[in-house]
Amino acid sequence: MSNIELPCSASVPMRHIHNRRALKNSRYPESLRSLIGDAIARRAYARISTWEGYEESALVDLPQLADQIGVAALWYKDESTRFGLKSFKALGGAYAVDQCLFRILGDQDIDESSFYEKLSAGLYEDRCQNIVFATATDGNHGRSVAWGARRRRCRSVIYIHSEVSEGRERALSELGAQVVRIRGNYDDSVRVAAQHARNNGWHVVSDYAADTRTMAPKDVMAGYTVMTTEIIRSLGSSHPPTHIFVQAGVGGLAAAVIGHLWDVYEEQRPRFILVEPESADCVFRTVEAGRPTEATGSLNTIMAGLACGEISKIAWPIIELGADDILALPDDL
Repeated sequence: MSNIELPCSASVPMRHIHNRRALKNSRYPESLRSLIGDAIARRAYARISTWEGYEESALVDLPQLADQIGVAALWYKDESTRFGLKSFKALGGAYAVDQCLFRILGDQDIDESSFYEKLSAGLYEDRCQNIVFATATDGNHGRSVAWGARRRRCRSVIYIHSEVSEGRERALSELGAQVVRIRGNYDDSVRVAAQHARNNGWHVVSDYAADTRTMAPKDVMAGYTVMTTEIIRSLGSSHPPTHIFVQAGVGGLAAAVIGHLWDVYEEQRPRFILVEPESADCVFRTVEAGRPTEATGSLNTIMAGLACGEISKIAWPIIELGADDILALPDDL
């Protein structure tokens, strides 16, 4: 692996690493389809596209910028209008809430489509009122869980850490969530949320997975593939983009994007470049070490939603084989 410091205008140079384990010119491994793949993405799109307020987010063409940097075309997926929550996170947490309810309330005699028809009609409302969902968040994931819980008449308890803004705390409260602020960082809030959920019999809807058996993070990742489905529909399955830049965080979004687009475009898959803060570089260090490795920085960054110290264990198998490059950016840049 290479670890190259690229010069830039920031006081701290951007860091780059190329993942030599990434599979080139290869079809999507069958072993990864149980985590993310086209079949899972189609199922998520079929469900989420029926939600009230669903609209395809814009894939914005940026021809002038493309000319400036010397590429044929450049697009930006604008998630600022998604379900009024102004983030792609609206897709993941709320979908995971629905899937969790199906596992809790559904029975062997009802299929998924019939269950959701009854759920939307309010036939499970009495039972939903006794169900509590919990999660830790920097803001947007928690809003998605709180919104998903409220629309199904469930309760939510959202854990935030000391650096989350008061504005984000208010936004969570406005969605009906009970907000609990803890000392420490994001990873601390994840641990506290999990412990309180175990003590109280609540259901955790996390975008981070400590192991590959956890269902909710898989559902969160599946929800994110609505974006990639829309991208494929806009560009056409026969015209894959050459490069995809996507933020890393705990890796859930990145794995969803990599897994779905790789499964669809197969040997013509794009080159995937993951981007994260220099002070919260768990994905960079994981790729460098070849195994899940915690970030060693302070986790203090203006990229607040990416202040994550540990990679999701569900995301890692896809990132290990599919992420081509990692960029760690300083706040100055």
